[in-house]
Amino acid sequence: MFTIVDHADAEIARIIRTTGSLERAIVSAETYTLVIDKPQREPMASLVLASAVAINTAIRQVKSTTVLDLIP
Repeated sequence: MFTIVDHADAEIARIIRTTGSLERAIVSAETYTLVIDKPQREPMASLVLASAVAINTAIRQVKSTTVLDLIP
């Protein structure tokens, strides 16, 4: 789970990992869901969404990395 906090270190959103059925687990092992506790005003709403997209991108890059990519 990833937590998104504001300037006062209060949680305003979180990204949770959910797993589906066995069939879904074979195709794509996991799904991430963005949970926003209460509506946010701009620019915070856009920053929360941008954070979720950045975390998703980082997770996908890590998953696509193979052992051969780590050898110089």
